[in-house]
Amino acid sequence: MPYQTLPGIIIMIGAITTMGVGLGWVTRSQARNNGQSKLQLLTDWDRMMDARDRRLRAKGEETVNVN
Repeated sequence: MPYQTLPGIIIMIGAITTMGVGLGWVTRSQARNNGQSKLQLLTDWDRMMDARDRRLRAKGEETVNVN
């Protein structure tokens, strides 16, 4: 009977919703603990790449200024 599938569907929808809300809460709390916004959760790799980009940009500007 169709009504017998309803509890299973409700449980699955509830589990997926809980997982999504929980992941959002963990991300926001981690950002708050680091003093960053949600979009600025940077890892060490991101920081290294930003430093590399700044060095390369400065080196490129020196080359342009010399010529």
